[in-house]
Amino acid sequence: MSNYDEIYGWMLKKAVALKKALYTFFDGKQVNSNEVKRAAPFRFSMVDIPVGAELVFTPANIRVMVANDRQIEYQGKLFSMSAFTAEYMPVDRRNASGAYCGPEHFSFEGEALSALRLKKECVSNSNVE
Repeated sequence: MSNYDEIYGWMLKKAVALKKALYTFFDGKQVNSNEVKRAAPFRFSMVDIPVGAELVFTPANIRVMVANDRQIEYQGKLFSMSAFTAEYMPVDRRNASGAYCGPEHFSFEGEALSALRLKKECVSNSNVE
């Protein structure tokens, strides 16, 4: 993994943490983090990725195809991104729990899906007044 990948991953995690922290404030009052809604499950349509598009599983540079709004296809099998990540994550990059946030490990046209989602949500939220 290149130094760029490490820095990009660190920045992405910080951006996600910042987004979560910002959602803990409402009308100038801090709210209980238990009251903050969990993000909706990732769908390719939320970031304008069409069925049939090619994604890259970045930890192993594996190319997969978007099969439907929630699943990818690899070697004729359908997977959720999290299940694919758990199965194909290189041994030296696995975590202890075996649970993964799939969109953090896939890219579309060179950009991580989690970053695309964050950008889209930030734009959507900035348009709400």
